[in-house]
Amino acid sequence: MRVAVLLLTRDVRALRTLTRPNWLRRALAWIIFVAACVVMGLHNSASPTQSCTDAAPCLPDVPAALTAGLLVAAAVAGFLHARVAAWLASGFAIAVVGYDLLHPALASPEWLYVIDVAFVALCFGVGKVDRARPASGTAMTWLAGVRHERPPAPPHLPRPTVRWGAASVACALVVLGLVAWSWFGQTGMDGRQRASTTVVGEVTAQVDDVTVRVRLPDGRLTDIDVLDARGHPVGQPLALYTDAAGLHQPVSEPYDLTGWLVLAALAGGVGLACRVRGAERAAGLRALFDQPQPVTQVYVRAGWGRVAVYPADARPGEPAITELRCLPMTQALLDAVPADDSDDRQVALLPTRPALLYGVPAPEHWCTVVVDGIAAAPVRPLRTKVGAPPFTEPVTATGWRDPAFGQLPLRPEEVDALSAADRDDNPYQVHTHIQHWAIGYALIAAMPLVLVTPAKFLPTLQYGTAFVIAALATALACAVGWRLFLRSRLAWNAGGVAVVGAIGSGRFRWHQVHRIEPDRRDVTISAGASHLVVGAHGGVGNVTGLGSTGHGSTGRSAEQLANALRYAKERTAPDVDPPRLVTPTPPAGLYALWLVTTPLIAWTLQALSGR
Repeated sequence: MRVAVLLLTRDVRALRTLTRPNWLRRALAWIIFVAACVVMGLHNSASPTQSCTDAAPCLPDVPAALTAGLLVAAAVAGFLHARVAAWLASGFAIAVVGYDLLHPALASPEWLYVIDVAFVALCFGVGKVDRARPASGTAMTWLAGVRHERPPAPPHLPRPTVRWGAASVACALVVLGLVAWSWFGQTGMDGRQRASTTVVGEVTAQVDDVTVRVRLPDGRLTDIDVLDARGHPVGQPLALYTDAAGLHQPVSEPYDLTGWLVLAALAGGVGLACRVRGAERAAGLRALFDQPQPVTQVYVRAGWGRVAVYPADARPGEPAITELRCLPMTQALLDAVPADDSDDRQVALLPTRPALLYGVPAPEHWCTVVVDGIAAAPVRPLRTKVGAPPFTEPVTATGWRDPAFGQLPLRPEEVDALSAADRDDNPYQVHTHIQHWAIGYALIAAMPLVLVTPAKFLPTLQYGTAFVIAALATALACAVGWRLFLRSRLAWNAGGVAVVGAIGSGRFRWHQVHRIEPDRRDVTISAGASHLVVGAHGGVGNVTGLGSTGHGSTGRSAEQLANALRYAKERTAPDVDPPRLVTPTPPAGLYALWLVTTPLIAWTLQALSGR
């Protein structure tokens, strides 16, 4: 039987291409919502409006409410399941055509049907864009090269449909409640209107867009809700249903509770989307344990209900590649943790251990891990967001292993990313790195500009005073900038490294250097008690020129510089002496920069002060 291959960091990067990025999935869901809003606005503005009169009142219209509810449901369901939104949109388009055939006087313009069909096609198109991409390129090569086998079944299989099923049941109850509320309320109000007395009042004012003030025959004034106050001008008579219990309902606009059916259709569409999502979750879990899956060797660290997964070439401090949400691991895993007097069995986070990973470690895919023959029971597919702790050294069979403070060798892809100059294996070749002067001078010139905002709150300054402030600020910027941006430099070969940092300098053999750490814009070299920081900006990078033996490449970022140093450290030659560096002094250009920028900063401070 073939041994499971190691899951490496480069494999994880390739497999992440199997999932579409989060921004694209969110954009697709919002496309359906925005398109539905556009369709809704076009129907409201272009469709004929029914004129409500006493002879032809605007009666409650259940089909119209349900038709509008299908469109609203499609807009919201798109965030949960695009294909469900497509079927809801299809129902809306069919319902619109059917309603217009039964009500020709209210039929929509023909071009609106084209818009409805285009909306349905858009929803189906979005639904065809699966959350997972088909394998291609490096990912396909990886999938074809690893061993596939069925994972062992966990002691207890979870039920991933419970939450989605509960959500769909809740939506169904909401639908029943809204329909019952609408039906009982409408039936009661219809009976009340039939038993009421009809009186004619006079409109005296339009309170707002949906409220008018009416004078009743007995002289009392009352505010009445209407569909559109503009359809009831002042002075117009208005027939009302009235009774002793305070009913005042226009005869042309009978009481209408069908608006609740729009919310019922919305809840039904959301419940359907939840039901389909739950069914897909259940099918994905069954496929994980019923079909052969890729098997790879990884490291895991289990917590309560979560398992962090790290690649086989993970290094201390590096993040997890993914995180499984699963049923709490069984007691057998806890029994594998070495016990001592402090009772480490009660810790909430277990140590790092080797394991087998079954499945594709990419978001939206189902995976499980097997530790000592025990499989974790996942409750959901992998997610993009990972909150697991960084990688730590695993526990050996004899107990805890002391952490390795030295760094692991460079990965092959990190070596390949180095320039040809930095991969020169000549042990005597000296490589150099000097921060480009243009970056340093630009940053130094910009530092005194922090005075611009406070200058607005100062009283009006004389030029002499402003010049003194500017001279001091610029001198401080030059002194700090020289240390941070211009002074640092490196020279190294197979024997060691010479460093002039922002603060301090040193010359070390490689066995004295125990850590080389890149940051965003600098590299820290730790040798003994010394921690020397050297700047590195990718794009402009370093320049070469430390003598005729200087050898380097331009454009090193902090990570590239750190990897170049580590590459040389891995090829240590004990008989080669480290290069030497002379600690530089501030150049004449720095003084020239002070002379040029001081009057400009002074003029700016004087112009802005007193405002």
